[in-house]
Amino acid sequence: MPLIVHRFDAYPAELEDDLTRIYADAPLFKGLGDQALTTIRNDFDLPNTFLYAAQFNGRWLAASIVTGEKQREIRLICVRNMSRQQGIGRKLLNEIKRLELSQGCDALFIRIENGNPAAQAFLKSLDIQMNPDKSAENELYYSLLSASFASS
Repeated sequence: MPLIVHRFDAYPAELEDDLTRIYADAPLFKGLGDQALTTIRNDFDLPNTFLYAAQFNGRWLAASIVTGEKQREIRLICVRNMSRQQGIGRKLLNEIKRLELSQGCDALFIRIENGNPAAQAFLKSLDIQMNPDKSAENELYYSLLSASFASS
């Protein structure tokens, strides 16, 4: 059975237990209990916010928030610990790129904390390069889709 990526335009309360499992050991939320769910719920207060979630054999394995208008930011991407190193994150990012491009997105980017070597290694493994011109001291900026790419 293939990995299926779903796009939610409203907070999916029915996925709370699964989202809790996905984000349980995410470095950003480690030891913070339901802070991930609170952050995700709060993100839906922003306009143009979507949750992407990846499902395999009826189990939710990965999720990410995408927010913004034409220039969209991927936030809180996480693969459930037991499912890492299996290409799920790669598939999720590729589907996000494909779906956002089809929705008229001009630019798609992700910012990660400078102290998150796992996320840096993941993006490097996908040949996604950091943009030093837009990166700051505490966070790194990676462009997955730029306006020049979208128009070609």
